[in-house]
Amino acid sequence: MIQLVSETSDFTKDNVQDKIKGWITANEIGFGKVMQPFRLALVGSLQGPDVFQISASIGKEETIKRLKALLNKQ
Repeated sequence: MIQLVSETSDFTKDNVQDKIKGWITANEIGFGKVMQPFRLALVGSLQGPDVFQISASIGKEETIKRLKALLNKQ
């Protein structure tokens, strides 16, 4: 997931959404298995605003930082 985010050059809501949803579909992974931890990493809760909008708003570097922080907690 971190690599996928890192490889997204035009870091907009739509591009992040397309990349991640495309990766989930291509790898036949359940959306909940990816999206819930992604949201948890970004906002610290399983509820909140659109996760892709949050990601675009905080930017690529902060998104990566928060994903790494979640991985280090486990």
